[in-house]
Amino acid sequence: MKFSISYKGKLLGHPMSREQAEAALQKLSLCMNNLQIVQVTSEAPAAVEPRQRIIV
Repeated sequence: MKFSISYKGKLLGHPMSREQAEAALQKLSLCMNNLQIVQVTSEAPAAVEPRQRIIV
């Protein structure tokens, strides 16, 4: 089974093993609250929203 880190219902990163997800959760929890480990049903990478470029 593959797992990922979730924040407010959005997946962060890519699918990984449970052990890797737990290690990532420990590191990220120092910076962010409300993180969870969730089971990923597909092998596709998490959707990434394109960043908008603001030109001044």
